[in-house]
Amino acid sequence: MGKVIERLCRCDAERANYLVRCLKAWAAYLGILCLGGMIFSAPLYVWFDRSLTSADASHQQEIARMQTVNQELMVVIKDRLPPIVKQADAAIQAAKGAASKAGTAANKATAAAKSANTAVKKVEEVLDPPTPARARVPDWLNTP
Repeated sequence: MGKVIERLCRCDAERANYLVRCLKAWAAYLGILCLGGMIFSAPLYVWFDRSLTSADASHQQEIARMQTVNQELMVVIKDRLPPIVKQADAAIQAAKGAASKAGTAANKATAAAKSANTAVKKVEEVLDPPTPARARVPDWLNTP
């Protein structure tokens, strides 16, 4: 590389040597920065890797716990749901029967009320005397 710089700076050998030293110094400086960065970042990398590994492990434990709880809930649902459904079906059927009977009772009550109303009207007709026809008043009664 020194020969390339010497060709570029043909007239001044001292300037070429100065440029070579500067390039070597900059290369050494950049090498030291990279090496220092790698040396000082390695513990951070190890620390981050350990923290990520522990976080991942805790997440895996939580996921496993949640899956276990979910499976237990599914077993409970499988065991308890059919009897609950049967009870609900029986309650629905009982409610339908009660609604049907209530409808029949309501129809009978309506018919009984109409019959009672008719009977009341007939009794009122019998008990109320007919209004007498308006009789003509003789003239001799209208005198003062």
